[in-house]
Amino acid sequence: MQDLERQGRVTRRRSSTDKRRQDIALTDAGLRALRDHVKDGNAWLASALARTLTPAERGLLRLAGELMQQLASVDLELPHPTAPRGERPPDEAGRTR
Repeated sequence: MQDLERQGRVTRRRSSTDKRRQDIALTDAGLRALRDHVKDGNAWLASALARTLTPAERGLLRLAGELMQQLASVDLELPHPTAPRGERPPDEAGRTR
């Protein structure tokens, strides 16, 4: 943390509400460094994918990524641990959905 502060990438100060805590903020220089780091990582990954995988494998990877995004956007209610397998727990009114 001290290195980042010395480099001007973060600022640090005591919390105004809790003296045991410190508030840490990213500076403009820190934001630029973070963006550059992500950009470099993305460039490396794109190059590694292009050199290592076939077009078909890259297509499968793209499809897998899309499927993962689709799953991440689903709001599922998990069955209650004591409910019989495959059944949902009763709602607030006691009805099984």
